[in-house]
Amino acid sequence: MMGIAFFTRCLLVITYLNINNVREKTTEGDPIISDISFNGESLEVERDTTRDKYGENTITNHHCKSISVMKDENNHDQYILTECSGFQRPYYLGTDKR
Repeated sequence: MMGIAFFTRCLLVITYLNINNVREKTTEGDPIISDISFNGESLEVERDTTRDKYGENTITNHHCKSISVMKDENNHDQYILTECSGFQRPYYLGTDKR
């Protein structure tokens, strides 16, 4: 079971950024939608690429164990999910531009 610190951090980041889904656009402008929830132990990400004309056309589920905060080139905080099952790269959640 993940620690209370991880649970608190997940809750704060999701609430602070008002995240329950992330919408990406492909190069062609097609949407890729990810729904994010917390199951008490890990963040669950359901990634839907069925609207991407040239993509995988799948819905996949990933469980992520960690949230990282990195600075972008403008010194804004970027929130990234890491240690995600079945997902090779870190999963970008959003940027705090305040």
